[in-house]
Amino acid sequence: DNNGLVLDFATDAVEPAASDYEPLPDGTYQAAISKAEVRDTRDGSGKRLVVHCKVLGPTHVGRVVIAGLNVVNKNPKAQEIARRQLAQLLRAVDAPGERDMATLIERELEIVVVVKPEQNGYPASNDIKRFLPCKAVSPTGPAPAKKAPSFMR
Repeated sequence: DNNGLVLDFATDAVEPAASDYEPLPDGTYQAAISKAEVRDTRDGSGKRLVVHCKVLGPTHVGRVVIAGLNVVNKNPKAQEIARRQLAQLLRAVDAPGERDMATLIERELEIVVVVKPEQNGYPASNDIKRFLPCKAVSPTGPAPAKKAPSFMR
């Protein structure tokens, strides 16, 4: 008895799946935040915000690029870098100062992606270098500067 492990269809005529693990080429992609969660760091001494950005275009639609931000870390430099990245991400999705990461889901932004070369036995992967506001949000460019109130002029 094969316990139902025999498939009732042939796979020899099916195109094999392309690897989803090939890194995306360096570039700027439109994306939406599809998931955000806080996890303990490997050694348990800190917190890491893991943000999944699903690509909306112009190419590689549907692929996900993950940013891991060490927002609580015993290394003050690592923590400072992560918090600056988080501030950049929050401004990109027009939520400066937001503390509830659940509110970021489905927010759109642009991500500047680079390929991290293979190292220490890990294959090449992507890294998000910058989080930018969507160009689509303001097609005419930046909003005009607000005038100072008359009593300040």
